[in-house]
Amino acid sequence: MRMRDRQSVLAALLLLAAYDALLLWTVLFLASLAGAPPPPAPSPALALLLSINLGLLVWRLAMRTGFVTRTYGWREGLRSVPRVIVGNAIAMLAARRALMTYLKLRRTGTAAWDKIAHFFPRELPAE
Repeated sequence: MRMRDRQSVLAALLLLAAYDALLLWTVLFLASLAGAPPPPAPSPALALLLSINLGLLVWRLAMRTGFVTRTYGWREGLRSVPRVIVGNAIAMLAARRALMTYLKLRRTGTAAWDKIAHFFPRELPAE
């Protein structure tokens, strides 16, 4: 397997780690509101890195929302933000499936690759 083939699997692992970290920090924050000891404060370098990452994420989402709004309207622009999460989930599941198919190929020597059944009409539909 070449490195370019591993890129999606590594990206999916990073996405999964990011979503897990977000979930854990949310649980720690809610627990601290309920009276548990607060989580330790991040170091200044980590706080700066997290701030830069948050700024870049906000910038990316703003650009995506702006371009989608300009092209398809404000409703679709607002819907473009949750679609990022859905797209990330699909990417993680697709990378997992691709890795499992590759591992099966390495283990057994055969793999069932998906094929799309195409339908080609004899005549073009009238407009």
